[in-house]
Amino acid sequence: MLNITRVTAQFMAHMIGAVGARDIPETGTANACSTLSLADAVALNGGQASTVGMAPFMQAVAAKPGINPSRPPVY
Repeated sequence: MLNITRVTAQFMAHMIGAVGARDIPETGTANACSTLSLADAVALNGGQASTVGMAPFMQAVAAKPGINPSRPPVY
């Protein structure tokens, strides 16, 4: 499983801000790194990110508190 990079998170945050996105759907859950980055960015516009993951094992991983302490901050 690969996480998004800091540069990718920053690019996504820039694009979310540029278009004023308020609601972001995401499919597939690994360890929620990209979901958290998307949620941080869209929250600045008053929105939220929603994700759907079908693999029970990955849902359990993503739901654990503190699973991603090194998530890249969104600027």
